[in-house]
Parts: sequence; structure tokens; C-alpha cells
Amino acid sequence: MQDGSCFKTDTIKVTANFAIDIGPDFTLCASTAVKLDAAYSNGFTTYQWLKDGAPVTDSTNRTFTVRSPGTYRVEVTDASCSLMRFDDVVVNAVSALPKDGYYCSPSQAKFEVIPNPTGGFKWYDAPFAGTFMDRGNIFNLTMTGTKTMYAEDTTAFQYEVGPNSKFPQGSEDAGNALNYIEFDALSSFTLNEVTVWVKVYSVNETFTVGVRLRDNAGNPVGAPIVRIVTGPPIVPINNNWPFTIALGMGVPAGNGYRLSNEGTVGNILFWASAANTPGVVDWASYKVNGVIALKGLDPGGYGYCNGRCYGFAYNWKISKGNNCARVPVTLVENCPLPLAWLNFTAEKLNDGALLIWNTAEEKNTRHFDIERSSDGKQYKKIASKSHGLH
Repeated sequence: MQDGSCFKTDTIKVTANFAIDIGPDFTLCASTAVKLDAAYSNGFTTYQWLKDGAPVTDSTNRTFTVRSPGTYRVEVTDASCSLMRFDDVVVNAVSALPKDGYYCSPSQAKFEVIPNPTGGFKWYDAPFAGTFMDRGNIFNLTMTGTKTMYAEDTTAFQYEVGPNSKFPQGSEDAGNALNYIEFDALSSFTLNEVTVWVKVYSVNETFTVGVRLRDNAGNPVGAPIVRIVTGPPIVPINNNWPFTIALGMGVPAGNGYRLSNEGTVGNILFWASAANTPGVVDWASYKVNGVIALKGLDPGGYGYCNGRCYGFAYNWKISKGNNCARVPVTLVENCPLPLAWLNFTAEKLNDGALLIWNTAEEKNTRHFDIERSSDGKQYKKIASKSHGLH
């Protein structure tokens, strides 16, 4: 550019480039087959997928389906600009690993999964619903052709959360919707039981204890649960006695749930730390990563606690199933030859051919038939030979 006697110049450098992103690391569970996509293509693009550093056979498409854990990489080459870019993703698995394979009829087909980390499996003939077939890591089936069966992990993992004993000081109160423990269900689980402490005044005294689940707006979730319990034959010192309340309450994933003692007849104990001892009730510690986090008491009913009170339900015992999708296992009918070929050669001999072959590991073989074809489609037997070098 010229301005009078002044000249100014500028330079723009244009380079070819592109980026590849096949997504974040993930865990196989809700789906046991995930399709990765290089998400870049033009008429000059080629692809190569690798697992744990080794190229995967016949994996040169833009997409690739993952069914087992490992480190996956896609290498994308754009010949139009002579550039290669790549991206990695790490795949973990909490569900079982399929053992796809082959079988030879009339032998039974053996469907198998490798438990990861454990598993009590049920086999079905469909990915959803379907017919129950068998139990166990291995399922044998008499069949022909190619078939896929689905293994469902029925493992349930057990957890405990919340203090397992009452605090030294506190008060008691009657059942009330305002007296609740707030918690987050980070994933769905079953609340099997809780422990409550009741003041017992006479031998074999009976109590009615209620438990109710509500959402963060106070709406009921499921029906209330009421249990009648009986105290000990001897009145305990200080009149405090723990009762285990069986619930079997299913809790969907969600935030701000309220577990109250609605339905309770009489008083049960809301134990609290001493007012002058801060930090005794550590709500942040009452959690199971990825499953549940207890958050505190209702601030309206127990605001004076300043976060140092704990409510009526102690020692929550919960169970959580694997909740992973059914794992598909595919077996293909493939009967290998009853021998191993070591070598095979053909040499011209006068107006014919000399065929020489050698085999090993022969099983249930009697002779070899030699066939000839002029078009590679229709064959005609021309000779038979017994075992040995020919």
C-alpha cells in the first residue's frame, strides 16, 4: 500500500490444518457398544484405528464401534495437505466383557462373559425383555448358524452412610413432615434400612415408626412406610434403644430429597452435638461417591443447630445394582478343517501338473479328493489320494 511517498506492507501466511476430537474418556455401562466418530472427512481422507497402540484389522472407516476397554486412537490423514492428525480416548468398563467366538455344530455353543469386577448373570435372547435362558457366566446352547445372546449383571453392591451411633446430646420430637434429612441421590439405589433411637420406658414396649420420602418441593415419592417395633425385655440404662427399620425403598436419581419421620407415633430422638462444640456433625463426610450425599436437616425445624445436628435416621444401608446394559455375546458357526496345512505347491509335469502338499494334526480324515474347475465356480473330481506326502 502506498500513501504518498510512504509504503506499507503486510503478510498473511496461510497453512493447512485440521483437528480431530473423538470425545472424552468414558466407561462402558449404560451402553456396552459405543460408536466413535473421527468427525472429519473429504475426498482425500483416510483413517486408521488403533487399540492399545496396535492397528485394528479392517478398521479404516471414519467410525469405529468400541465393545471392550482399552486406549483407542484414530489417525486421520488428509492427502490434500499431506497432514496426519490423531486423537485418543480411554475406555473403561464396569460391565462384563463379552467373549465372542466360534463353535462347530453338533457341539454346543458356549456363550461366555468375563465378570468385571464380579457378576451374577442372567442370560436372555434379546437386549430388552426377551426370554430368560439361564444363569451364570457361561451358558451352553444347542443351535446352528450365528446367534447373539445377552448377559445381564444382577450384582448388587452394598453401602453404608451416616453415623452408626447416636450423638451424646440432643432432643426428641414426634413424627413430622418438617423434620427431615435432605440428601442427593447421585444415582438410583435402594434404601434397605435405617436405624432409629427411641426412649424405652417399660419392658417389651411397642413403638410405631414411620419413614416418608419426598422430593425437593415436598411432594411425596412413593407410599409412606410404617413399622411397629418392640423394645427389649429389660429397660436399658438411660432408656435409649436402637431399632432397625426395614424399608426396601427405591430411590431414583435426583437432588434435594427429604427423608422424614412422618407416621411415627410418639417421640424418637433427634440427637445433636453440643451447642458449644462446632463441627461434631460432619455432613460433608456422609456420602458415597457417585451414589448418595447427605446434606443436612431441615433448616426451618432445626435452624438453631447451625449445621451441627443429625436427624433420626442413622446408619443408612443401601444397595445399588450394576445398572449396566445387557452385554451381547455373538457366536458364529465355523467348523475348521480336521487338519493343519503345512505347505502346498503345484509344478508343471508334461501335459499335467504335479501337486505336492504336506499336512499335520490330521483328525478323522481318510483321503483327499482333488477337483478341477475351468471357471472357478463349478468343480469336478478328478482324483483321490490317501494320506502322506503327495
